[in-house]
Amino acid sequence: MVFPPMTVVNDTYVDENLRIELMGRTLGVGALPVIYPIRASQQSNSTMASAFRASLQKRLWKFLKSESDGEEFLMRTNKEFKKEINDSETTAFFLSPYVNTSLFINECINLDMKLVSGLVKLVERPGCYKDRFSSVLYANSIIADIFDIELLKEREESSDLEALLSVTNFY
Repeated sequence: MVFPPMTVVNDTYVDENLRIELMGRTLGVGALPVIYPIRASQQSNSTMASAFRASLQKRLWKFLKSESDGEEFLMRTNKEFKKEINDSETTAFFLSPYVNTSLFINECINLDMKLVSGLVKLVERPGCYKDRFSSVLYANSIIADIFDIELLKEREESSDLEALLSVTNFY
């Protein structure tokens, strides 16, 4: 799959110097401004981890079920999956979101929380990673800090689609 070139958004939430630096690294012509950069620090990571925990406690996230439940669901509801069940590439394609959800949950389970100078620090156990966790953590931060605020402001004056398009800079 080939994606169009992408670059950093031109948004008030992005530091101007950082935006200029990152736009200078954009190689593609006509790059879509869709990337929200995060310059992480111990303080911001602690804040984001606390906010993510709160969003989980409020049940604001819904995750896919296990791969076996996903396979059962796909067998019941997806004609293409049923038709291509013997094709391992197609099966892997459809089950990938379920597998990645399980890997994400396992990453979360394998994180240890420590308090360092009053800040939350999440450390992965030896041999474990936290890449998926970090991606979801950053997504939660962007959604909560940027999209929700912008969507709430604009909901009164426009449709949901127009509000979403305005914060993703697609029009």
